[in-house]
Amino acid sequence: MTLALASLLLALGAEPAANRPPVRVDADEVRYSYKDRTITFVGRPVVKLTREDARLACSQVLAENDAEGKIARATCTGDVKLTRGTRTVTCDTAVYVEATAQVTCRGAAGRLVVMTDGPSTVTGQELVYDLDRDLVTLRGQVVGDIVPPGNLSPRGRGGKR
Repeated sequence: MTLALASLLLALGAEPAANRPPVRVDADEVRYSYKDRTITFVGRPVVKLTREDARLACSQVLAENDAEGKIARATCTGDVKLTRGTRTVTCDTAVYVEATAQVTCRGAAGRLVVMTDGPSTVTGQELVYDLDRDLVTLRGQVVGDIVPPGNLSPRGRGGKR
């Protein structure tokens, strides 16, 4: 199936909830299971889910539809990368839930979620990104090198020369 078909399938069921902007999916292959109300998007190399300025990219997306045929939940696996503005999150699995407009990222087998924002880097076991509120919550053994905006020295890190 073509990218145009992937966009068409999503357009049929992607009317935004609560005046939210729609989510666009770009993929190389689409498999639709009418019995299970699921759509599998496969990318070569990646599938891209885009909502305004946020982009979720991965190898495969399994989307679950609600009773009306609209995408309610999308699970991304394989080299997952979430970007929004200067922030980048990498993880093993990410789940986007339309009702809450949240992306939850997790690592697998002891691997951590990594978020970078400019010179700042933090890691943890789970990250929840609320797209509507532009709020990130990182949980579980959080470790980071955080540089407050506007506090960069000429050497590139907070602190004095």
